[in-house]
Amino acid sequence: MEGDTKTCPECAETVQRDARICRFCRHDFRVTADPAAENRKLARWLILPALAVLVWVGLHKGGNHAEAPKVAGTNICKGWNGQQVLDQARDAGIIRNIRRSSIGTINGAFVEVITARWAMVSTKIHVGIAMAAYCQVAAADGIGVAMVKGSLEEDLGSVVDGNWMR
Repeated sequence: MEGDTKTCPECAETVQRDARICRFCRHDFRVTADPAAENRKLARWLILPALAVLVWVGLHKGGNHAEAPKVAGTNICKGWNGQQVLDQARDAGIIRNIRRSSIGTINGAFVEVITARWAMVSTKIHVGIAMAAYCQVAAADGIGVAMVKGSLEEDLGSVVDGNWMR
């Protein structure tokens, strides 16, 4: 931090020292770190995949339903370097953090992105980032969840069992 400017902790852009909200990513400098708030954020990340799994199970329980078409089959992750995609997105300043978690037997990835940077890239890149995160956690049978959240806590999309959803 030099003189009349400071660096935003969310997007690393330089803003005026007296700024209360970052003009790039809308980070609120007035909010101090609150461990309880962090726990609430983490709880939201864990609840959403659980709800997605429950809805999926409810829709597919029993009966002979035709399987929904998938954006990616279980083979999408074979021979594809998803880690390279995630590394490039992180280097480009799109991805802020990736966490992995599991609920029961379902593995999940939670991708936090900088909303302003996410908005500047195409839907094809959005799907590629989400699919790369999905491939990092998906089981051999294609079961897994990858969720993308923005720096403003908005849901930006997800991949559930190989299906991209916005």
